[in-house]
Amino acid sequence: GALASRGSNPPAHELSPEDYCRLLYAYVKLGAPEKVPQNWQQPVVALFIAAFEFLSSPDSIGGLDARGLRRLSLSLALWPPPTASTTCFSDEAEALRRSLLVRSFEALLLQLVRSPGVEGEAWNQGRLLAFSACEEFAMEPQELTAAAASRLAELLEAPPRCEVASRGKILAELGTTHCEVHKALVQVVRELSSADSTGHLPP
Repeated sequence: GALASRGSNPPAHELSPEDYCRLLYAYVKLGAPEKVPQNWQQPVVALFIAAFEFLSSPDSIGGLDARGLRRLSLSLALWPPPTASTTCFSDEAEALRRSLLVRSFEALLLQLVRSPGVEGEAWNQGRLLAFSACEEFAMEPQELTAAAASRLAELLEAPPRCEVASRGKILAELGTTHCEVHKALVQVVRELSSADSTGHLPP
């Protein structure tokens, strides 16, 4: 709430592409945009849209390393595609989100490295993202460069470790990986809430 209340379009010099990725990732891990209280939903949605627009520029995507691209892709895929009864975004905003997911994941695909006989965390998260992007966001190989499409096919050769790429199992897999991050973010929100009422952060 404290960040969202500053407005939907912070000056460009204040936030870098990496800052926006971290911001989106933090909000999504805390349940945004689906679980945002009604009184904060409008500014949070506006903040998401501003981040989507900023990160959609070629310079923004090109300036992210593999970790930033992975964080951005997860932020876009961790909450489900819209339904008529649940979406709080316009059709245009959802289209922008999907476009950004395809572009960020395409860039990430080109940076994923798989060692023979070894499947690290980054590779397994890439596999989970691949199933989510294809199954839930209808991403097609034709939307990607030839090199990225080849890597996507490699990721899709076998189901992810959770065996079935259902949303519940994907979220459980990713949530387990990042549970400590989530706990830390919850503590930060509590501190910010305390600061909102007292004007100072707690010691």
